[in-house]
Amino acid sequence: MESASTFDISTAFADVQAHVDKLSPELRILSMAIWNRPETAYEEHFAHSLLTDFLAGKGFTVTRHFHLPTAFRAEFQSAHFDPARHYTVAYLSEYDSLPVIGHACGHNLIAICGVGSALALQSLLRIGTGLEGRVICLGTPAEETSGGKIDLLNAGAFVGIDFCMMAHPSGVNITKPDFIGLLECEVEFFGKDNDAGPEPWSSSASATDAAVLLYTSLSLLRQKLNAGNQIHGVIFEAGKPQPTGKSYAKCHYYMRTPTVPEMDTLKQSFQAALDSTALICGCTVKREYAIAPFEGLISNQLMASLYDKYAQQLGFDSPDLPPSYGSTDMGNVSNNLPGLHPVYSIGESTLTLHTEDFKAAAATAYAHTATLNIAKSLAMVGVELLSNTTSAQSAKLAFSLSPASCFQKAVFIKQPNYDKL
Repeated sequence: MESASTFDISTAFADVQAHVDKLSPELRILSMAIWNRPETAYEEHFAHSLLTDFLAGKGFTVTRHFHLPTAFRAEFQSAHFDPARHYTVAYLSEYDSLPVIGHACGHNLIAICGVGSALALQSLLRIGTGLEGRVICLGTPAEETSGGKIDLLNAGAFVGIDFCMMAHPSGVNITKPDFIGLLECEVEFFGKDNDAGPEPWSSSASATDAAVLLYTSLSLLRQKLNAGNQIHGVIFEAGKPQPTGKSYAKCHYYMRTPTVPEMDTLKQSFQAALDSTALICGCTVKREYAIAPFEGLISNQLMASLYDKYAQQLGFDSPDLPPSYGSTDMGNVSNNLPGLHPVYSIGESTLTLHTEDFKAAAATAYAHTATLNIAKSLAMVGVELLSNTTSAQSAKLAFSLSPASCFQKAVFIKQPNYDKL
């Protein structure tokens, strides 16, 4: 891969800032249009049309309905781009909302952050600066449910991309957030008789007992889990008389770990608890695991340092904060190629995702300005990677040395998720 031999990085930073500032009114219109018309997972038809029309109008080659009905790929390459010699940088846009509450996770801001970063990098690729490469804006639906990025990964949508970035609004600034993997499992117990009533000795197998014993067993298991490893759940149904005359109970459990190998270990413990509980209570058990488990986020160290370099100049700091665990399908992407997913403040540090307060914050002028500054910072990470072969190779080396689970894949059966960002 080649570097831009005469490229001036300081001039590029000034140009990026000016270009994003110039785009601000248009990006604000996009953001508020999406905020005012929330669409849930795989139903983001308005946002899909809005963003693809906008990018096409800015000179991007747009592929609509890219592998998924509401996904898209918009790309722009320099005049002399050669995939054998130059790198490709992708920025991700999310735009799905939460059911009922709307854009209480700020995906309207994520949408314009990805678009703004891509447009800023495009501006340098098209004006003869000597910078060579390709920029992609990838529209990724359904982060709030089953994880559209996982579907896109499986469809090959990230093939040919060297580096991938996005950012998520929050109440705080964190360059390398602790997003951990998530695996869900729905459990059903089937007993031989209805749960015991006046004559408990007459019940040969109680599904309710099995549900309670499993819950208790897993609560005790939590005491032995390493930091960042979590298991929690809820009993959805138990103790109701069944038309079949046989007892029935239904539970739902969530397992979270930073890495796939740790998830494999936790899953084995969970399986053992299931099987032993069913055996003790004399019940049969049915388990259904997530179709597409979310993997822990691998923040690329080199890309993170480049991001901090520019974000700090724009007034963002990333203080040392206690871990705040969550899960995102960007984790899966970051386990397959070098990636970065910072979170940034759009208001008070007490802001909490998926609340009315956060929804309101995502529509403010303050949040818009913060998002534009983050877009500038991410754009400059892309500029550094395209203009400096040493930086790009260092980022790839950092990825190869990371605990990226693409090197240690665990095998999971699949089912949708419902507890994400």
